[in-house]
Amino acid sequence: MNAEIREYGVYIAATALRNLRIDAVEDFLRDVKELVKPAQVQVFNADRVGGWKHLYFAAFLALKAMDEGVNVSESLPMEVLIQASAQRQIKKAIEMLGLGRGDVNAAIFLVSEERENLSEALGKLRETYGKALDEELLGINGEKAEELKRLFDITDAQLSAENDAYDPKEALTNLIIERMTIQLFRR
Repeated sequence: MNAEIREYGVYIAATALRNLRIDAVEDFLRDVKELVKPAQVQVFNADRVGGWKHLYFAAFLALKAMDEGVNVSESLPMEVLIQASAQRQIKKAIEMLGLGRGDVNAAIFLVSEERENLSEALGKLRETYGKALDEELLGINGEKAEELKRLFDITDAQLSAENDAYDPKEALTNLIIERMTIQLFRR
């Protein structure tokens, strides 16, 4: 999945990796950053991402925060993680949405000012991880929905009141984005 955020002159893309064995998170992150250069990358626990729209708006809000000087981090990828978590502290954002050790599903978020960099980065990920690539991990299923509701403190009553309540997955993503937006404007 990819898109352009025209207002800020950047391109973004996301994919996911299924069932990775990670013994050292820092080593994995370093290797992925090196692999996708010159694109920038942020890695999330895919089981805690509320879909492509969640990541898209996290990127948009991160760019907005940096443009308005209310960013928490100097790094765009880290600011995307902070925005996606609707937190103000880097440590809390990492605890909430970052990768842990063990067998994990990882969401890979890429950003670049050049569209070609994203194509190259996605190609390198395909070459390196092959069959582990699975964008469906970005979607929401029943178990993941419960985890997202817990993480973002969303109640069933809020879900049913959401404009997109006819589609609980869309309603949940909208409420997560609402939380992110509120947090940004509290700064």
